[in-house]
Amino acid sequence: MIETNTVFILGAGANIPYGYPSGAALRNAIIVNNIDHYRTIVKDLPHAFTTLFQNFEDFRRTFKNSSTPSIDLFLARNHHYRDIGKFVILANLLTSEGISKFREESHIPEQDWYSFLFNQMTKTLTDPEDFRNFGNNKVTFITFNYDRSLEFFLLQSLANSFQAAHEDEIIAEVNKIDIHHVYGRLPDLTHESDNGLPYALARTAEHKLSYSSFIENAERIKVIYDRQNGEYEDVLSKISEAKRVFFLGFGFAEENIERLKLDEIISYKQQIYGTAYGLFDSEISGIRRTLQTNYQPMQRNVHTNTNKMTVENTDCLTLLRKYL
Repeated sequence: MIETNTVFILGAGANIPYGYPSGAALRNAIIVNNIDHYRTIVKDLPHAFTTLFQNFEDFRRTFKNSSTPSIDLFLARNHHYRDIGKFVILANLLTSEGISKFREESHIPEQDWYSFLFNQMTKTLTDPEDFRNFGNNKVTFITFNYDRSLEFFLLQSLANSFQAAHEDEIIAEVNKIDIHHVYGRLPDLTHESDNGLPYALARTAEHKLSYSSFIENAERIKVIYDRQNGEYEDVLSKISEAKRVFFLGFGFAEENIERLKLDEIISYKQQIYGTAYGLFDSEISGIRRTLQTNYQPMQRNVHTNTNKMTVENTDCLTLLRKYL
């Protein structure tokens, strides 16, 4: 089990090993996929060709020619595309969910950090009834991703690790793990609500969403101008109270640093670790400078261990194996 109060802050890079896109890959998918792609996802789209989709090609062409790296930023600048933008984000992420794979079948199995983390959370749970301690792991996940893969993975892994346990008991334990989606999430899973939808629903025609369901669930996604100041107080307290903070696949975008007030709430009393996969040394130094704004002792006679902040050009699994 993980007994040290630990927060994991997840960005898009954390889920790439399981088939989910980076910000750049999502942009590419939105640009490449034409209206026929969405007809294969939404079962009654041909009968719902409304005003929303009359402007689809204009939206796609404008986003492409804008050279804007993220759909989120593009929608912040162009509010009139809000509805169609949320629709295509939801559709493309559900497509990614449909092809997602875990464990040995992961898209990048050598970077499968989900399995490593689950093992760290359960390796001392050796008896059939020990599943009841799973929820006692002192972990919190704060994710900037919309997908449901982490919740699904934890539930499936725990259920198959303790097969004698009743399903409701497994669900109760997994629900004890704090998972906060900063910018909203895809629809509830079947175990989360009466109207929940199964994971990887895009794999089966009978579970495809109706057009009206798509529009309803798209509202669960928050883009920049949907987000309100002050709505993340619980998340901020989780970060400030943690002994260890791991940034996994987190791009350290300025807006996300500001949203979580990372330059204000991280303190020298914490151990900070982060992936900076594919970044240059100068870029990593810039990240450290940003995070170290409030990372100094208030008193000069307090010694600061500079090794308590580690940002490395490495993947999520390697970072966790070295420092968790």
